[in-house]
Amino acid sequence: RDDNLAPMNRIFVYAEEMLYQKRYDEAVRYLKEEYDRLDPDSRNAGIIAYSIAQAYHSKNDALNEKLYFALSSIADLRNGVREYTSLRRLAAMMYESGDIDRAYSYMKCAMDDAILCNARLMTLEASNMFLIIDKSYQQKEVNRHRQFVAYFVVMALLSLLLSLLYLRNRKQKLRLTAAKRSLSESVEKLYEANHRLSDANHIKEEYISLYMEQYASYLTKMNSYKTRFMILAKKGRVEPIVSFLENAFNTREEQKEFYHNVDTTILHLFPDFIQEFNALLVESEAVTPREGELLTPELRIFALIRLGVTDSIKIAHFLQYSTSTIYNYRTKMRNRAAGNRDEFESKVARIGLNNSI
Repeated sequence: RDDNLAPMNRIFVYAEEMLYQKRYDEAVRYLKEEYDRLDPDSRNAGIIAYSIAQAYHSKNDALNEKLYFALSSIADLRNGVREYTSLRRLAAMMYESGDIDRAYSYMKCAMDDAILCNARLMTLEASNMFLIIDKSYQQKEVNRHRQFVAYFVVMALLSLLLSLLYLRNRKQKLRLTAAKRSLSESVEKLYEANHRLSDANHIKEEYISLYMEQYASYLTKMNSYKTRFMILAKKGRVEPIVSFLENAFNTREEQKEFYHNVDTTILHLFPDFIQEFNALLVESEAVTPREGELLTPELRIFALIRLGVTDSIKIAHFLQYSTSTIYNYRTKMRNRAAGNRDEFESKVARIGLNNSI
């Protein structure tokens, strides 16, 4: 292909003439036409590409200047040319544009090749530029190292800050969890206290109702007895009065009626009292009222404990039992408990707590 071209000297002379006459565009067109006819990797293509780059330099077209210096450098390298100037010119342009890394790489290559081919003049020219670029490159490396150190320090500080924030957040989270737990426990205790208070109020209402009913019944009986006594007394009849007293004041029947009223009130308050009480005992030791009874003496005693009457003397007085009888019943039932005997009566005190209100 190159044999059909005009001699290279004529091309360069003609191009130089156009550049001298400042016919830059015409020179570019002419040189490009000649360049397009060549193999881009050929030695002559590299020379013409260098001339095109110079033409663009005259036009102040830095972009195309870089392009053709690069094409010229590639052709030189592929053809083993070591006394080139294209790569040095390209390195200088890269340096001027701030691309220190490429400038250093290109100039170092040019410097090494100039030394290998023992081109003293080119070595001297390249060394001057290389020193400038090398100084900038070294300074850039120093700055890069400083930036890396600064970045590392900043990242270390950020990591430390994040760690501190994490620990603080975790500490606050633990405090919040503890506070929630404490609040939950407080609410639960308050709810239980309120539940017990409502339970106690309900029991008091039943107490008052039982007391008023019993009191009204006794008043009615007393008035009836008084009327009967007055009639008999006015008639002066002593024997009927004595007979009436013996029949009217039957303490056994009165006590039986009292127990019945107490049992009725307790079972009204706690319909499942017997079942829940037996659930606290060993299965074989369950307490069952006899036919015609609502509660047994043992159930009646522990029903009063459920109502809040825990003193054995008060229980004995209330039920007309002896103190020793109350003590024996309490001891016997604790020994028959299914669980911890010391917790038996406290469990009895909570029977029906959830459904007695």
